[in-house]
Amino acid sequence: CKDQVDHRRRRLGLKPNVKSSASLKPSEAARLLKTKQLLLDERLAMLLGYFTAEGNYLHRSPRRGRKLRGLQFSFSSRTAHMIGPIKALVKELFGKEPAERRDPRYDIVYLYVYSSNIAESLYKAGFKKYGKLPEILFNSPPSVIEAFIHAFYLGDGYKKRREIHMNDKELARDLVLLASMVGLATCYKERKSSQRIYFQKTNSKPGFAPLCRRLPPQLRVTPRLRSSS
Repeated sequence: CKDQVDHRRRRLGLKPNVKSSASLKPSEAARLLKTKQLLLDERLAMLLGYFTAEGNYLHRSPRRGRKLRGLQFSFSSRTAHMIGPIKALVKELFGKEPAERRDPRYDIVYLYVYSSNIAESLYKAGFKKYGKLPEILFNSPPSVIEAFIHAFYLGDGYKKRREIHMNDKELARDLVLLASMVGLATCYKERKSSQRIYFQKTNSKPGFAPLCRRLPPQLRVTPRLRSSS
């Protein structure tokens, strides 16, 4: 519940997740998503988890009116195995076939979902790519939270040491809170310009691996090995 989340945020030295002019209550965010025929279930959480790790919003020129015009997903050679699952989720959730472009200079593949309505509804619901995660995610069932964490790890994690590196303090600490809510033991370390989250093994929870097995079959994707250098 919100009180528990606020208490854990205080323990990490963060202010409570107070509503601002740009944030919504979980019920408001849920209504917004439903008006766009979107439901925050395991499938959408998986897509948003990967998007938060390896995606971006596409912006229009300020002179064109609407600021957002769609979503972009990025895939390196390490995450190329995620192209198929993300394509399938986009088509299943949004009824769209994403455009694909390969940049041979950096061996990166981009998927584009061109839709102002989709991008704006997700952004207004609180999935802003950077900073705090929305309350609607904290108020979701454990399976939805697990899907989000799992997909974020697939995009930005290091399999060998079961860790995530980033440079976004609020996002990192919210990921730690989400992990604690579903019983994942973590070790969190901050440096001057980076944060690290380590998924630990315990007697009751053998680390991060069980998340994949608890997801629906079509969402079970295994992370590829990446150097932690």
